[in-house]
Amino acid sequence: MSNVTATDENEVDPSFDLDERCRRLRENHPSIIQLEYFYEDVPTEDLTRLCESLHSNTVVDWILMEGCGVTTPGCHALGDMLRINRHMRHIVLNSNKEMGLDGITALMQGLSENNKLETMMLEDVNFSEFPGSLKAVGKALERNCCLKELTLGRNNLGGDEFKEFARSLRNNKSLESIELNQCQLTNADVEVLLHSIENHPTLARVDLTENLLTSGISEPLAKLLRRNNILEDLAVTTNALGPLGAEKVASAMETNETLKKLIMGRNEIGEEGAKAFGKSLPNILGLRELFLASNNLSVEALEAVSEGMRDNISLHSIRLGNGDGGTPIPPEIKKKIQFYQRRNKFGWSTLNQTRRNLPSGLWAEILGKVSREDDPSMLHFFLREAPGSIFQARQ
Repeated sequence: MSNVTATDENEVDPSFDLDERCRRLRENHPSIIQLEYFYEDVPTEDLTRLCESLHSNTVVDWILMEGCGVTTPGCHALGDMLRINRHMRHIVLNSNKEMGLDGITALMQGLSENNKLETMMLEDVNFSEFPGSLKAVGKALERNCCLKELTLGRNNLGGDEFKEFARSLRNNKSLESIELNQCQLTNADVEVLLHSIENHPTLARVDLTENLLTSGISEPLAKLLRRNNILEDLAVTTNALGPLGAEKVASAMETNETLKKLIMGRNEIGEEGAKAFGKSLPNILGLRELFLASNNLSVEALEAVSEGMRDNISLHSIRLGNGDGGTPIPPEIKKKIQFYQRRNKFGWSTLNQTRRNLPSGLWAEILGKVSREDDPSMLHFFLREAPGSIFQARQ
């Protein structure tokens, strides 16, 4: 059902007809700030009229047309709009499976000439049915200087055309996030991608969830983590990196202080992989979130990770659960890990701050937080790490 998002001050009936909607778009009426069509057939003629009405619009910044039957002519209309409109920020075209090579090419030509759009979402649009269409996306990314987020998930992308697309990222200077989940990507595909983004100046998030990756991608992935100092969020969950993948990644993280979030759940890392992370954790200084859930870890493996957490000072969150039917985390291990997380999130940061500039109300603040957390172990931590601060705070 279509939806027009209106401002509070100019609330309107979203059901007004197309003529009225187009009139308001042409006149920059503040009642329409977004266009949303969700799994509703939008005739090409209607889409063309809407796009033409948006040419000079400076109010609407978001178009969502998911599963709306957008075809080649509709893509041409959207591409023309992108060339002219200088206000649009986000376009979502997921699950439109009949855009065709000519349509996707026209859309990308519009993107090439646009300098404002920040988000383009093209999940589940049948790239594999239109050879050359992914290549068109790559060419657009080489020319475009503003797109920050690109989503291509749920498309069968693996193969030579993907490798060509990946190489085009070497010439892109704006992307901050790319989602390639469920794209049937192999080690060979992703190796080209990782090499291409090694020196990317802005790419901070890469999602490779649920592809066809195995331990063979371990060394290229480790190489990226050792050399890249921009990437902050990496997801490789639901692959098959195995113990070797865990070992290589954990070791590489010892020299990486940029990555903040690593998601490696469902990767069959096993006991040896978990132990590798446990061994590396004391030397990992930048990571804030680590997801190793659903790897069927034994109690011994969980204990190894817990021991590594003891001497780690950066992790604020770690997920180790084995899911339904897996080995539950013993309460004593869970309690230790929860303490280490709170210590890292609150304890070390507070001490580092106070060592630079000790506030007179330090211990009142500490006792208040300990009370709210209902965790006397945090009080013991402060007493052990900085007993002299009690007297300093009184002076």
